[in-house]
Amino acid sequence: MTLKGFIMVLLCLIKALLRLIEALQHNIEVLLRLIMAPLCIIMVLQRLIKVLLCFIIALLRLIMALSSLISSWLVAHLPFDLTIQPSDVTSQIKFKVLESLKLLENEVLLNDWFGSSKV
Repeated sequence: MTLKGFIMVLLCLIKALLRLIEALQHNIEVLLRLIMAPLCIIMVLQRLIKVLLCFIIALLRLIMALSSLISSWLVAHLPFDLTIQPSDVTSQIKFKVLESLKLLENEVLLNDWFGSSKV
């Protein structure tokens, strides 16, 4: 084998090695895309859950405000005097519900699931 033939074989081997590296790079890119797709879906679902929880919290606050408004209106417009006063149990339940709502709201707004993404 001549020097020219040896160099040609060596160049062909280098060219084949470069094509192999290029194919491996492409396969790695495809694999990374396959891994990233479910993660992106999970992040979108996480944000959707956070938005839904914020909506539920707002809805519960609205219901509590409406119930308070209705009870105040009823007390003011009933034709007879109410002798029944709200018990301590009722006020304790209302306090616990408000406390739980605040804790849930803080958890939704401040806690980071799957990373540091914010709604």
